[in-house]
Amino acid sequence: MNTGESPGFSRGRGFKEYIVAKDGTGNFTTIQAAANVARAGDIVWVKPGTYNERLIPVNQGNETEGYIKFISTEKHGAILNTSALSYDYATVRIMGKHWMWIEGFTIYPPSGEHGIATGKKVPVDYSDPYNPEYKCSSNVMIKDNYIRGQSGNYTAIRVGGSGSGSEIYCNNHITIDGTYIDDTGHTAAAQGGPEAISISDAEFMEIKNNTVINSSAIALVLKSGVSNSSVHHNIIKNPGTSGIKLDTYAYATKNIDVYNNYVYGPRTDAGWSNTGIIFYSENGGITEDSPCFMEHIRLYNNLIVGLAGFGMQAGGFAVFTGSGISTIRDINIVSNTFVNNNYGGLRVLDSARNKLENVVVRNNLLKGNGGSRQDNIYKDGNIPNLVIENNHYTNNTGADTGLNFTTGDPMFVSTTDFHITSSSPAKDAGATLGSPYNVDFDGNVRPIGSAYDIGAYEYNPIPCPSLQIQISMSGAVPLWTLDHREE
Repeated sequence: MNTGESPGFSRGRGFKEYIVAKDGTGNFTTIQAAANVARAGDIVWVKPGTYNERLIPVNQGNETEGYIKFISTEKHGAILNTSALSYDYATVRIMGKHWMWIEGFTIYPPSGEHGIATGKKVPVDYSDPYNPEYKCSSNVMIKDNYIRGQSGNYTAIRVGGSGSGSEIYCNNHITIDGTYIDDTGHTAAAQGGPEAISISDAEFMEIKNNTVINSSAIALVLKSGVSNSSVHHNIIKNPGTSGIKLDTYAYATKNIDVYNNYVYGPRTDAGWSNTGIIFYSENGGITEDSPCFMEHIRLYNNLIVGLAGFGMQAGGFAVFTGSGISTIRDINIVSNTFVNNNYGGLRVLDSARNKLENVVVRNNLLKGNGGSRQDNIYKDGNIPNLVIENNHYTNNTGADTGLNFTTGDPMFVSTTDFHITSSSPAKDAGATLGSPYNVDFDGNVRPIGSAYDIGAYEYNPIPCPSLQIQISMSGAVPLWTLDHREE
């Protein structure tokens, strides 16, 4: 980082860098003062300190000149603490802005306020001095922030939102990367409220490398009208109602990859029994004349452990009344590992208003899951073109095992390490598949041996060092160093 003189110093081609420092050693003492002047291609560096203010950029970047970047010089060192302020829509408010970059901040929003909001879909609002135009957003990077929830309901990161005059998929090319969300400020009475990361009306979303603990409701949801997006390499601990949810609600959700996520930990407060990953339609905004659908969904290499409910559920009962019917089709559930989930490992459910069809369940490993079917697939209803094959069940106690299954102790490395060992009956027992299923949770290329192994991990006799996932039970934030680079 350079140092310079007020009002900013050039990076060449007319771009400027500004420094915000509370002690007066920079160009500004408040972040908003810098946000009022920063333009496309500029960087605003924010030094450590507590800033009791919101960040509401006035200008935006563009494809030619690049992002406007707001970056904490020390990861999580610049603290936006609005918890004592009266409620506003969001602490970091970038709706209707394009080519924006928010990195490395700690954010403490007040009760009921979003931490970061982008792409709210509302009609033109000329009463708003910052964003009088339509509020869809594109090309936004939200990276390496820490958001701590207060008591009461809130959404840590919101993309899209309610309002008339919306355009489906108008929010696009938005990345949420490396954010740590701690919602331990929730109360049991608040459970079932807004989600930690909530996405709607968007395409080309990438949600990766995030950690969400103790969410009051859903940890991460693609809520309605989301397409061509991915959710991967996230860690979710003790989610409220569910860890990851896909929902059509009122508009189609399609072409989604959910992979290499680790979801774990039971939650039973306020009467909820959490589910690791669930996808269906709440049928909240559809009628018989405007049916909705979810299609082309791939869920693979997910590790789902110790949930109070099911590890994964496909389909469900519509939450809202009405006559609308949703179709969920072309679903691939492949190479996931389900361990010690109380209701069962995997449920596929065809209901009157959520119709399932063309569902493939293959190469999944189930151990220690409860419920009446225990470690078999829990199938409800008549599902056209349902394929269940090459799965591994520790116990063979039901009729939904499908074809070419294996049984017995999968012989994990330990009770907390769910790699299989060389003598596992799941080794070389899976169906051989193509991309993207030919890479496992650790990044190993399948097969290592004569065929794919069953489950999220491929047995590797000479393993490369792998990322060890460790989360403090106290919810402490890991110590990181700032690693800023163009992406």
